[in-house]
Amino acid sequence: MSLISKIFKNTASLIAAELVGQVMSFFLIVYIARYLGDVGLGKYSFVYAFTGLFFMLADLGLFGLSVRNIAKNKKEAKKYMDNVSAIKLFLGIISLALTMIAIIFTDASHEIWFITLLAGTATFLTTYNKTWIIGFRAYEKMHYEAIVKIVERIIISCLGIYLIIKGYGLIGLNLAIVGGYFTSLIISCYISNKKIIRIGLSFDFKFWKFLLTESYPFWFIGIFEYIYFRIDVVMLSVMKDYAVTGWYNAAYRIIDVLIKVPLLVSSALYPTMSRLHTESLVSLKILYQKVIKYLLVLSFPAVVGGVILASDLIMTIYNNQFINSIFVLQILILSLFFVFVNYFIGNLLMAIDMAKIFTVTSGICALFNVLLNFALIPSFSYIGAAVATVLTEALNFVLLYYFASKKGYTFDILKTVYKPIIASVVMGAFLLSINFKVNFVLKIIFGALVYFVILILLKGIGKEEINYFKEILKNRKATPIDH
Repeated sequence: MSLISKIFKNTASLIAAELVGQVMSFFLIVYIARYLGDVGLGKYSFVYAFTGLFFMLADLGLFGLSVRNIAKNKKEAKKYMDNVSAIKLFLGIISLALTMIAIIFTDASHEIWFITLLAGTATFLTTYNKTWIIGFRAYEKMHYEAIVKIVERIIISCLGIYLIIKGYGLIGLNLAIVGGYFTSLIISCYISNKKIIRIGLSFDFKFWKFLLTESYPFWFIGIFEYIYFRIDVVMLSVMKDYAVTGWYNAAYRIIDVLIKVPLLVSSALYPTMSRLHTESLVSLKILYQKVIKYLLVLSFPAVVGGVILASDLIMTIYNNQFINSIFVLQILILSLFFVFVNYFIGNLLMAIDMAKIFTVTSGICALFNVLLNFALIPSFSYIGAAVATVLTEALNFVLLYYFASKKGYTFDILKTVYKPIIASVVMGAFLLSINFKVNFVLKIIFGALVYFVILILLKGIGKEEINYFKEILKNRKATPIDH
């Protein structure tokens, strides 16, 4: 199988799984919003954001380090994964204990305390499951991860919706989440034992020292990214109330769906980039430029369409309780201009052994985001939090682009974006001219068709992309990346 075909298969597997997962999660969030209201959605958002703060300890950057190093040398897989399994089990238990201790010192009700316990248990299970996901990613067998993800999402969403309808509220929902994550852990273990590698527990403390010494940049990256992606939810809950948190998170959930595209592309390509860094720098640079181009081609219609259709999206998905989420969505969606490429450039830096630089940029952005939230939330509430998110992503792009360029990974920004901009403007004009009674799903479909037709006419997509697609379908032998 050629590199292009492998990339396509892995990316398609993750995207297919995420598509199913997002559809299921979409219905789950709708039921939370409609049955439990803005306050219920706010509580749900707070509990998982709060729990996540403490479970940052449970990874220590071991996931990213292990995937990168195993992808380069499969002979080390057993040693890495057995020791990582032991470390993550130990740290996961500590993280859960710290979460429950910390919630005691808040003014949370007994209901929130118990929901936090369930959320912490669920987070422990999904965090520990990443040990097996390391193998799927490092061996570039993402279709196994896709299977696990789909089963997990179906269980959580179907059982969660059923329990919400039956009146079990957030407690019933979180019991469903625990059940879904436990099932996915069992399936991951079974598949890995049969198809990849059998994982046990190893206490090679000398190797632990090596792992922790090498992994800390990845860990800090994860901490900083979590802070500037999720701290706003915690701060809104503390500084305002659960209803405001619910309005903000209702809009953010839609953004979460859209940013899965660059996240999954970057995740699928990370092992390949790590390998190409040692095998062919020329191929890696070509891959970088092409993926950046395609990500930007996808980001522009998402932003323009999202701003225009924000009202349709919010009012269709939720209800009148969430009318305040419309403007939040219109602001947050601007961040996609940067998010679509930030994930990929960040993964590139880790793949080319520049994780420490990525750590610094992530730390700067996390501090910038926290300071902005402290400055803006008291006066502008959820609108201030949304503005802080967009400005943070813009700063992140500037820093990542600068350091990637220093290593020779460049792309001509103006040349790359001017055709997507023209196509997006035409698409936007078309959407604004459509009768407002037209179903918003049809608006999305028609808008996408207009965008890609204009882009093709402008030769923003041409023979090169068609040839790649043909190569994927034929699965023929090829050079790593054709220029």
